[in-house]
Amino acid sequence: MRRAAFAVLGTAIGASLLIGAKLGTPTDDPGTQVALEEETGDATASPAPSGKAPAGKKTTAPPAKKPAAKAPAGGLKDGTFVGAAANYDYGAVKVTITVAGGKVTAANATYPEEDPTSATINEGAIPKLRKQTLAVTSANKVNTVSGASLTSAAYKASLQSALDKAKA
Repeated sequence: MRRAAFAVLGTAIGASLLIGAKLGTPTDDPGTQVALEEETGDATASPAPSGKAPAGKKTTAPPAKKPAAKAPAGGLKDGTFVGAAANYDYGAVKVTITVAGGKVTAANATYPEEDPTSATINEGAIPKLRKQTLAVTSANKVNTVSGASLTSAAYKASLQSALDKAKA
């Protein structure tokens, strides 16, 4: 009889501790904060990268070269825009977008590959983030990829930087 009472009491205490811990968890996790590094100089529209990434970086499909033009009805100027590098725990993500007809038509991202685990996560997450990028005009509308919250946060921060430059 005592064992059953202790089992019930232990279960109740454990459940209340778990619920208390979950309710006490802050929603703004400082581990998901991303720092942007703005480049110096005029970077509102820049030519597409040469296709080669710096050592330890991987790029997705390189964007096509487009000259800068006036902003059409879509609100974005035509051209290629490089977002600021967004640093996170495992390196930096840098997004380059190409805009044509006021819409994002191509997205390119460089990301860290040094750590094998991070490289595997990034290789799965970046294509999903890129696909979402082609359908939005705000980084807030890009969903976080499950299992890649840090990569997603860095990608979205750099993407928003590039979108801001395309609006300017």
